[in-house]
Amino acid sequence: MSAGDHFDEASGAIICPTPWGRWWQTADEVYVEIEQKTTKLNRKDVIIDMKSSTLTVSIKNDKLIDGKLFNLINLDESTWTISDNRLLTLMLVKGKTAECWKSLMCDGYMLDPSTEDQIQQKLTLERFQKENPGMNFSGATMSGNYRDGGPTL
Repeated sequence: MSAGDHFDEASGAIICPTPWGRWWQTADEVYVEIEQKTTKLNRKDVIIDMKSSTLTVSIKNDKLIDGKLFNLINLDESTWTISDNRLLTLMLVKGKTAECWKSLMCDGYMLDPSTEDQIQQKLTLERFQKENPGMNFSGATMSGNYRDGGPTL
């Protein structure tokens, strides 16, 4: 296990709230969480149609997410789970690693510019961590404009 494997745990995730829950991203994955606070979830309640470019999520016949993803995902490595009968978590493996998704879907859940800049900085530090496994960048900060992928090495 490399030092970069737990980068997100050490540096903290930048959460993007939505009406149905939240999403966040690392260099390799996009995570989607939908929590049911009042009712319990079981597998029969959830319908997920995941394709490389589209995603539909329904819980108890209520369609929460439906449309084209911001970018392609690796369908074979993406998955979903239900935890504690309340929390649905989707892990979407990015088709292009280290690329910042500016929104979850093409038509919704967009990042505001300051959040996008924070995520770009975090993904840049995560990339540095993977390229330099003997160093710990989890507490590091960077400044400057990180739109469009940040600095190149």
